[in-house]
Amino acid sequence: MGLAAAQGDYVFFADPDDEFGGPEALKRLVDFADEHASDVVVPKMVPRGGRLYAQWRYETTQIDADLVTCFTTLTPQKLFRREFLVDQDIRFQRRRSA
Repeated sequence: MGLAAAQGDYVFFADPDDEFGGPEALKRLVDFADEHASDVVVPKMVPRGGRLYAQWRYETTQIDADLVTCFTTLTPQKLFRREFLVDQDIRFQRRRSA
């Protein structure tokens, strides 16, 4: 239902424990996407609580980065142009988890 209910130009997925770089963080992501006509924006991330991730992937700003590389991580922490998701018919599978 989430994507079908979305009405804005962008969709951002986050986990409940995610922290953002201040109240204007999402605005900066949207401004970046608009400036570069980006369909997907993966923001820089800082490890917290001992979690590990491929840090090289998030250390620098890349314009026109390889989407396959971007999608080797989970969906959260990414800004998507809603039209891109709709046009490509990208959505979550409908299933319930136990």
